[in-house]
Amino acid sequence: MTAWRRLGSVHAAAAIVVALAVAAVPAFAEITNPTGVAVIIGNKTYQGGLPQVDFAHNDADAFLAFVVDVLGFDPENIIDLRDTSKAQLEAAFGNDRSHEGILWSYLDPRGTSDVVVFYSGHGVPSLKDERGYLLPVDADPNIPEINGFPVDLLYENLGKLAARSIAVYLDACFSDNSHGGALIQSTSGLGIAQKLPDESTGMTVLTAARGDQVASWDEAAGHGMLTKYLLEALRGAADTEEFGIEDDVVSLGEVQAYLDLHMTRAARREFIRNQNATAIGDPGAVLAAVQVAPTPPPPPEPQAEQVVGVGRSTGCRNVRPGQRQRPGRSHGPNRKAGDHFQWRSCCGHWQNRGLVPDRPGRWPHRLHSRPVPWFRRTRARTPTRADPNGD
Repeated sequence: MTAWRRLGSVHAAAAIVVALAVAAVPAFAEITNPTGVAVIIGNKTYQGGLPQVDFAHNDADAFLAFVVDVLGFDPENIIDLRDTSKAQLEAAFGNDRSHEGILWSYLDPRGTSDVVVFYSGHGVPSLKDERGYLLPVDADPNIPEINGFPVDLLYENLGKLAARSIAVYLDACFSDNSHGGALIQSTSGLGIAQKLPDESTGMTVLTAARGDQVASWDEAAGHGMLTKYLLEALRGAADTEEFGIEDDVVSLGEVQAYLDLHMTRAARREFIRNQNATAIGDPGAVLAAVQVAPTPPPPPEPQAEQVVGVGRSTGCRNVRPGQRQRPGRSHGPNRKAGDHFQWRSCCGHWQNRGLVPDRPGRWPHRLHSRPVPWFRRTRARTPTRADPNGD
């Protein structure tokens, strides 16, 4: 192999590598909300022998796709966390001393940001202060007041942010049980009343279950039940007259009605237990806009091709019997001197050859670009004024 061929092979291989690298880059939807900020958390792998949340990462990935594809957030404005510790939660949302964490730093200073927070993982109640906590993956559920993140502190710090809207979705329960088993030792049926933010804050909150209920999983779908039916509702399934008003937007009231029917019924049929979503906020608050696919234009109607004349009536030897001719031209016995003539040749192309001559004996087939063979030329009949086609 010569040096030039080796160099060409190297360039071809490099081009293939570059093409594969470009193809691996994910393509995001159009950014329609450039100032929106989201925090997506999926806590699956817990330490210390705690039950795992098998589908937490699936839930987080699905909600991330919704935020980008439907809400139109810039992927650069999404704080995407997996298997978080307490330090990471405090870094994102702040603590009881300051609310200015990473989420605060991402907001538009003009106050035009829409904030979305999604959490899938364990929640746990405290036996001492009767508060609900988000459970980090390295925490001890028996002492969440020390190494857990309080849910009411989350609401309090979010309420201090200068934002246009704030929506919180928690696919977690705050009892001592979980779909995978008990979290707190030597307890049975412990539950607390969740401390939800006041409606006057304008915040929208949606949780998977009430204080004494368990957040179930849909194992066939590979998601938590709240996440599965919540995303169905937000993507447009709740925007019907059955759940509200069909107006191409999804409101909190429509989502809650959809969950009360589909999620609650699924939990009863699959696990014979109650699971009711808890919602706080204005029922008319818009959570998502339904994406309506544009109606494609109707296909053009086929136009039938008119047949003016066929066969030898065209006066051209190179037009075979049955070949079609274009309309609007003078062909056959009706042509006269000064008309523009046109015909289709043996090769199937339309031919233009000027004007019909004003004297007989010089008809279009004699002017064809292809030479007439000698045997056709000797046998050709000369047209006359009485019989201009030579028939």
